Amino acid sequence: MKSSTVKVLIVDDEPFSCRMMEAVLQKVIDIGDFRVNFSIKATTSSVEAMKYVRDEHPQVVFTDLIMPQIDGFRIIKEVRNLHSSRETIIVVVSALGDREARKKALEMGANDYALKPIDSLEFFTRVRNVIELAEYYQLLKKYNLTKIIESVEETWEE
Repeated sequence: MKSSTVKVLIVDDEPFSCRMMEAVLQKVIDIGDFRVNFSIKATTSSVEAMKYVRDEHPQVVFTDLIMPQIDGFRIIKEVRNLHSSRETIIVVVSALGDREARKKALEMGANDYALKPIDSLEFFTRVRNVIELAEYYQLLKKYNLTKIIESVEETWEE
């Protein structure tokens, strides 16, 4: 069975929410013949989270919206300035459930939006879905890169 490690960032100013999401992610996810493990960075500091986004390039970001210093909307904006929606998946996990907030987050580049309080089964299913998308993107990226390399090699041989 092939395996992959996915870098995940969890940012929420509520330590309990960070711990709960981290606990769900401690489970190994099997997708077909592929096993996914997680390298998790959980933080209650949005400033620390932004540094991690810039320095470590996480594949998945779970963020709250209402936080001191830097709010989740700014985190979404900064992540999207650095990484496309295929490179880094953003899932908002927030108690802010009004339609405008959900619409704004999704329009700014969030891939999914979950409401607090978090149901662990629903959260696990959402995680599985976004990881599956991330893994498919990585496979496509690898396949396309392989094709480009093959094309260049063929050109050199001619």
